[in-house]
Amino acid sequence: MNNISNHSMFKPSPRYIKFYKSDLTVVDGVKNVANFELNEVRIPYDLYTTSEGFLPALEKDSAINYGSLGTKVTFIMIKVVYEKNETNPINSGYPNPYLEYYFEDNADEIRTLENFMIFTTTKEKKFPKLLLNNPNSDFDAVIHILVATNERVLEENQFTTKSNFLTMENVSLQGIISHIKDKKIITIENIEGGKLGSLVVSQTVPVPINVIDGVDVIDGVATESIITSMERNGRIVSIITSTSRFNIMFIDEYNAIQGESLINYASRGNIITNTTGADSLAPLVTFTEIDTLNLNYHPSDNLEDPNDNIITKSELLKLVVLSTVDNRDGNIVLVEDNISIYDINNDIDVESIILESQYQISITINDIAGNEAIYIKTLMVITD
Repeated sequence: MNNISNHSMFKPSPRYIKFYKSDLTVVDGVKNVANFELNEVRIPYDLYTTSEGFLPALEKDSAINYGSLGTKVTFIMIKVVYEKNETNPINSGYPNPYLEYYFEDNADEIRTLENFMIFTTTKEKKFPKLLLNNPNSDFDAVIHILVATNERVLEENQFTTKSNFLTMENVSLQGIISHIKDKKIITIENIEGGKLGSLVVSQTVPVPINVIDGVDVIDGVATESIITSMERNGRIVSIITSTSRFNIMFIDEYNAIQGESLINYASRGNIITNTTGADSLAPLVTFTEIDTLNLNYHPSDNLEDPNDNIITKSELLKLVVLSTVDNRDGNIVLVEDNISIYDINNDIDVESIILESQYQISITINDIAGNEAIYIKTLMVITD
């Protein structure tokens, strides 16, 4: 028999469905009007991962990160918390914020969710990658995710889909390890002791990886994965490889800056242990022995006036800088933004040298770890 109840028009009361202990409870005002016991429900799994993502207003096509679980899973749980977007005063017109979702094998079938959703299936009918849209112009969404699978499925390019979701959080710079010189195998571990696994950044054969949850060790296989770039946004470092994208949240921005530096150092084949520590040394610039330049030997590319002579910033870098080396980043290529030119005789900053005078050449350089140094050289420019 169905039990259908409506609000009283005279005494409206709050209605909602909630989890209470091991039950799912239907609440009407102060009364629990229905109760479903979930204690006997068992959902089998072999691997699981949790993540958290930030989906800004109007963001589209952001994939849930399945991490090392592979490309398909058997369990997905999503909890959404909405935050008012103060920078966008335009109201979306929706009475309540919501998200859209779709599976990558059926992008045309877009459905909606409000604040909570669970999917379960069998290992024969696994869920492919799930992607989210935030159609609200006035609400951002913080998304908490639990995904699990009872059989790992690894496919080529499984991580290449854009994702705003974290692979691991609470990471410090001490959690970045690379034990074997020149093998370029990086392990990232958070402060709770859970491992992201080994990121193989230059390896010709598959190597074992470990995913640790408490005392349970699960062995898997990682194929070749070469780091192509890294991005840092606040305390989140994104490691983009040839097959993967890992979003790592550090405990603070300082650890994120130093962590990015260590990962780059390891990717160059260096050993890192949990005692390697932070990088506090700035890059070293070595100048050439040139202290005088003749402007007449540097004609302009200006075809309309071939008599003009000019020394550009790019040319000046080649003439006065012998090398730029960092203890962890290696050789650093300088660009025009690194150099400034001050005309001492005329007391003015200039963008290039076109006059005979004495100049102060300043090189400002930063490494990945945020260490900055300024190197100064005095240069005489003549026209004789």
